Amino acid sequence: MDFRLICRVLFLRAAWRRRDHWDAARITAHQDHALQELRRAA
Repeated sequence: MDFRLICRVLFLRAAWRRRDHWDAARITAHQDHALQELRRAA
């Protein structure tokens, strides 16, 4: 088994679980930021 991959998956899983409790305003802010970053990269 790839130890680094397992650690990465567990880290991401924990981050995603924290986001399960976000309210609508926090989700919207996150989406706006992600869109700005996407536009900047393009």
